[in-house]
Amino acid sequence: MHNEDVENDPLESPAVKKHLSADLVALLRKTQNDEPVDENTLSIVADIVSAFAYSGLLEFVYLPNADDGGDDEVEPAALFAVEQVDLDVDRGSVLLLGDVTHVHNPPITLEGIEYDEDEDR
Repeated sequence: MHNEDVENDPLESPAVKKHLSADLVALLRKTQNDEPVDENTLSIVADIVSAFAYSGLLEFVYLPNADDGGDDEVEPAALFAVEQVDLDVDRGSVLLLGDVTHVHNPPITLEGIEYDEDEDR
């Protein structure tokens, strides 16, 4: 998050308020309150997320829990790019599907990710 005040409620971000319609913010608020998510809302969210994925702007990092209290075995961290967005109406969620683009062993922090400028992401 860019701003600690917004960290607890990203829907209060000035950027969100500027770029998302009041109707969409209201839909997101509704789902935040544990109300059932209807297929129309999921579809809207999936379309928006899909646009970001299509633009190559969505990547996710899996960071293993270092404080699991287990043995000293270290799990690798993985970076993956979102390539497809789908709906799971039964679960009320938008699914992000993609490919692992990097595996880092030992694990890294977000600050430790380095990109090769010549590499396609």
